[in-house]
Amino acid sequence: MEAHLGFRPTSFCYPYGEADAAVRRTAGEFFDWACCSDLAYTRPDADRCWLPRIDAYYAPANLATLLTPAGRLYLAARGILRGVNRWLPR
Repeated sequence: MEAHLGFRPTSFCYPYGEADAAVRRTAGEFFDWACCSDLAYTRPDADRCWLPRIDAYYAPANLATLLTPAGRLYLAARGILRGVNRWLPR
């Protein structure tokens, strides 16, 4: 990737947001941090190779809204729905 891009990428997002412990360790060898697809705020004590993220799809027009109690409730509700959706038969 570095030869193709002309710079060393420092971050990574797991395909479909999934990775086991071995993949996460490997990502940590090559990248400064990596994101999963967990819908949550990143905390200071978060694993740098398993950082949650807030997809742009879930972000309201005013991003500051995400920092309000209503914004946190909205993300929590969306996270619950996302979790339920993962268990539904396809």
